[in-house]
Amino acid sequence: QTGKMIHNNRTVPGHISRFEIDLQTGPGVQPNDMALHFNPRFDDPHQGQAVVRTNRQNGGWGGEERHGPCPFARGAPFDMLILLENDQWKVAVNGQHFTEFRHRNPWQSVNFLGISGDVIINSVKQY
Repeated sequence: QTGKMIHNNRTVPGHISRFEIDLQTGPGVQPNDMALHFNPRFDDPHQGQAVVRTNRQNGGWGGEERHGPCPFARGAPFDMLILLENDQWKVAVNGQHFTEFRHRNPWQSVNFLGISGDVIINSVKQY
C-alpha cells in the first residue's frame, strides 16, 4: 500500500558490471512483468556508469530513464530505500534522494522483489 518502504542494505563487489532490483508481478497477473526495473550499470555503452529505470508490461519493455549520476561504487556498501507513493516510486541511496519513477503498471499487482546480478545482500526489510 502507499507509504510502504523497502529498505535494502547491500554491497557492490569490486568486479561487478551490473545488477538489478525488480518489483515484479506474480502468478495470475502477467508473470515477469515489472512495475520497476532498477538496473545500475558500471559498463553502460552510453555513459560508462548509469542507473537505468524502466518497466515491463505485457511482456514488453517500456522506455528507459537514465538521467542523474550513478550513486553506486564498486566495492562499496549502500543503503537503498524504495518508497511507494500514489503516482510514483521514490528511491533514496545512502540517505539521499536519488530519483522518482512514475507508475506505468498498476502498483497493486506487485508481489515479488527480484534481485539479480553479482551483488551481496546484507538485509532486505519492508516498513
